[in-house]
Formats: sequence, structure tokens, C-alpha cells
Amino acid sequence: MDVVFAGVPTFRVGLDCDVDTLLQSEWRRAGRWGGLVTASLDVHEGWSYDTGLDMTALSPEAIATEICERVS
Repeated sequence: MDVVFAGVPTFRVGLDCDVDTLLQSEWRRAGRWGGLVTASLDVHEGWSYDTGLDMTALSPEAIATEICERVS
């Protein structure tokens, strides 16, 4: 990933969410099949982020505000 963005300013945001919330969201989306959440729980393991935010504790608006404050 670092090679793809070489020379481009980036700010990586990791969004965390508890598994139960992800599972509820998985079934609400049309055209999705079950099992995607549990099959991909460790897909981002080892990645590094400039900041991390908890989607279960913050509203989308609060997340956007946090990101804007941290990059400005």
C-alpha cells in the first residue's frame, strides 16, 4: 500500500467496530451474503494508521469532525 501512495500525502484512519454491530449491518445490506464479517475479521491485521476511531461510540458526523480536526 505504501508504494501505491508514494509521494502522496496520506492520513490513514482505522475505523473499529464491535463484531455484533458489523453482523447486524451485514444482513441489512441488499446483495450481500452472510459470513463476510466473520471471514474477514483479521484482514487489516498488521496495518498501521495515523489515528483510530470507534464507529460504535461515535456518530458519522463526530467521526468526520475528528478526522477534519486531525488533518488541519
